[in-house]
Amino acid sequence: MLSQDSKTTALRGPVETVDLGVSIETLERLRAAQEEFGPIVAFNDERRGPTLFVNSAEHVNALLLRQHKQLRKGTDFERVRMLLGNGIIVNDGELWRRHRRALQPAFTRRRIAEHVVAIDAVVDRLAFEWASAAMEQATVDVNATMSRFALEIIQRAIFSDDFDQRFGRADSNPFRLLSEEFARDLRAVTRLRSARNDVQAIIEDRRVSERRHIDFLDELLFGAPALDAELTDKEIVDEVMTLVVAGYETSAATLTFAWHQLATNPALADALVNELTTAGEAADDPLAWVGKLPRTMAMLRETLRLYPPVWLFSRRTAEALTVLDIDIPADTNLLLSPYLLHRDPVHWTSPEDFDPDRFLAGADNPAYIPFSLGPRRCIGEFFAMLEMCRHFHRLLPMFVPALVEEPRLDLRFGINLRPGHTVTMHLDRRQGVQV
Repeated sequence: MLSQDSKTTALRGPVETVDLGVSIETLERLRAAQEEFGPIVAFNDERRGPTLFVNSAEHVNALLLRQHKQLRKGTDFERVRMLLGNGIIVNDGELWRRHRRALQPAFTRRRIAEHVVAIDAVVDRLAFEWASAAMEQATVDVNATMSRFALEIIQRAIFSDDFDQRFGRADSNPFRLLSEEFARDLRAVTRLRSARNDVQAIIEDRRVSERRHIDFLDELLFGAPALDAELTDKEIVDEVMTLVVAGYETSAATLTFAWHQLATNPALADALVNELTTAGEAADDPLAWVGKLPRTMAMLRETLRLYPPVWLFSRRTAEALTVLDIDIPADTNLLLSPYLLHRDPVHWTSPEDFDPDRFLAGADNPAYIPFSLGPRRCIGEFFAMLEMCRHFHRLLPMFVPALVEEPRLDLRFGINLRPGHTVTMHLDRRQGVQV
């Protein structure tokens, strides 16, 4: 437990030492602890040491929005560092600020708009693939399809035309293992070494040719903030690896969960078709175009509420700090769970129900943190939302999805949240819609 001279000693928690990993067992332990002790629980974690589970929206907002400078990334991110290197997800302090400044210009809405044509081309190929499946009355594996789709989208956004030259064939794409194997262990680290070598080769070619590209890698090589940051090649490779993995896994899982919900809610799917078909094609101003899709955005937000890809993350206090009514010593680990916060009846009405209308009411809910909060809020949030809107804009008006299996949904709680089983759909061509 925490030291006896801290106000946190007034907080209740289990006496026994626990092991809080990224697993379903940890989820159930945290849920049970909250029911017994309240929204802030003190643990003695055998790996982390003194640990606070914080599931109060007020305290989470205070930590991430107002006291982020006193926090560091938690020990759970060491596995990510092992896999991806010292990218923006895991680094801290001035190193993080330097990398964030270098990346930020690539993620402005104006720059993201430049990727719409490439996104649409990938969606169109998927539409053709699904049209063939519908004609043959074949089923589609949604998990695998969304993984391939999201992986290609983020790779094209990073590498543009170098993607076709280096990774266009499945057997030449070392990143494909990410969409085929979900383990993030030492074997994955070893297999991704060839991907790092390919990224380094692309960097060297671009430095020699100095030909500019409309992609994220170009910004890391030649953008003014990146040049000011003097990023090394290793730092750039680390950021590319981070962008690939973080940019694909969250979108792939969210799209899979969203298709599952649409296949079990035909009335919602029909309402979205009407919205999507009247929104128009113009996406040169993506912010204005997305603004025409309130129900589609609400559906995606509700999907992210029930199934946040990053369901558990950690921080560590760099110094002693006071959070509202609580004193927290230095070197205390903090566990935050978007999954549990998003399903807390204190903050949500009927929290277990899938109800996109809750996001049409207007005011933001402070208990909604799928992309985190504050300066370390996900840099790729708008890119991901735009990608998913373009995906449904093309595909949902074309196809009526129906689940092959029972509409149950098992969940797999690892580093990221995924469906625990294959989501299989049957597709029918939608009648009466001009696409």
